[in-house]
Amino acid sequence: MEYSTTTWRIHNIKKYTKRSALLKVLTESIGHQDFTLSFKDHKRLAILITKEEELPTIMFRNTELDIRKQKKEEKDVKDIVTPLNGLSYEEQLKKKAKEFSACYSFLECMEDQIVSVASPVQMGYRNKCEFTFGVTHEGKEILGFRPTKFSSAPNLVADPKECVFNTPDEMLALVEKINQYLSSKSGHVFNRVTKEGFLRLLLLRRLGEHFITILQVNCESVKEALGNPLIMEFIEILPEDVFISCTTGVFDGIARTADIYQVKGAPKEYKVNVGECVFQVFPLGFFQINSSVAELMIKTLKDNIQTDNILDICCGSGLLGICLAKNTEKKVIGLEISEESINDAKRNAEENQINAKYYCGSVEKTLPLVLAKIKGPATAVIDPPRSGISDKMTKAITKYSNISEIFYISCSYTSVINNIKNIAKLYTLKNVYCFDMFPYTAGIECLFHFVRKENPEAQSEVVTEKVQENAAQEAESEKSPRALSRGCSARKSSRVCIRNRVCKATRGCSRNCI
Repeated sequence: MEYSTTTWRIHNIKKYTKRSALLKVLTESIGHQDFTLSFKDHKRLAILITKEEELPTIMFRNTELDIRKQKKEEKDVKDIVTPLNGLSYEEQLKKKAKEFSACYSFLECMEDQIVSVASPVQMGYRNKCEFTFGVTHEGKEILGFRPTKFSSAPNLVADPKECVFNTPDEMLALVEKINQYLSSKSGHVFNRVTKEGFLRLLLLRRLGEHFITILQVNCESVKEALGNPLIMEFIEILPEDVFISCTTGVFDGIARTADIYQVKGAPKEYKVNVGECVFQVFPLGFFQINSSVAELMIKTLKDNIQTDNILDICCGSGLLGICLAKNTEKKVIGLEISEESINDAKRNAEENQINAKYYCGSVEKTLPLVLAKIKGPATAVIDPPRSGISDKMTKAITKYSNISEIFYISCSYTSVINNIKNIAKLYTLKNVYCFDMFPYTAGIECLFHFVRKENPEAQSEVVTEKVQENAAQEAESEKSPRALSRGCSARKSSRVCIRNRVCKATRGCSRNCI
């Protein structure tokens, strides 16, 4: 099977061109459809990947397409996976702190406010790695990491044996075993241009005592995969706890929502210890890839929280709040938009004997009800997605003076600058902890600790006794926060809105009545 490819850029595509029209012309001109086209309707540029090193003149709408061969940009694979491998560990920490300070100069942080926290485990620290099946420059089928962009060479893969800085030995050993197996085979690896072959990706993961593998194959169904003797032969060389994922799509990855099926090993619960707590983690479930730093971050949070009420915002499966409440008198209330995650959090809280409460719904709607039930100040712990939270959610959290401090966690500090600026309007930055979650890469996990300003310029709101009383009545009627957003019956029940005003609405309104 031929795996070598050439990448082209098409520059002069006319306005209002649809992908289907361009695809038809390319197929007719090249003479087959064994190529990959990356193009969206009405764009002016397209990426074309072919087996051919030369293309004929291609006319489209009476104009010759300007098709240029793209140069291949390739680096040593270890420099892509771990770009800071040429620096000592101390130099890495200094570089990351300097880059963070430059990005957040608007906070005017004092030097002692930025705390760099080193990773206890600095080599082979990842508990999850995703490897790609492809070919080397010599055409040898192999499992490894990409040394270049997909668009430059979709089938090119490099041996990961030198990627020892962040890849565990047990994973590298299994990859080496697989590559020895592939050295005597041909046609097993999926060709991303011709769509031949079946081995696409392999995800390796350490979950507590268990080492699992998730194999992605190019098949329409599990039945088709299990009926392929070559796939079944390959599965035999893998350790126990093997799952299979089937796809024929373009996306080159295993989504967290992908359907997987266990094809080797007995079904079991995968549990991971975090400090004194234990959590069930599903094969594709989220978990920090550097467990040792995750425990350090939880300890830092636990040592610095100043209140007895913890609001675990964007709580997911409840890990942070549960760990923070373990062996303490603190109360934990989790807020999360995903009902599935809420169910996981409840199960984890029960497993760890934590008396936590969880609310499913948007923060804007659930937070007023939650604060109405809390006596005294509260601490908000926010662990949002990589992109941060919306301005609307930020405002919903910061406007209550009951929230005396905020801990904001980010794995991409350059993506959440706007969130931090908005929080800083009403809160003062006390410290920033830069956890080296990803040694030998540019990434860090940041923990911002804010405390409420005594006299914030913007008007803040406090949950009054009247609102607390109404919320208590609402709780007795067992109405969920989700139901409270469906219109307003405040006129009949003399309920009070969050602005402490009697609501006169006869129909549904946009205020978050409690």
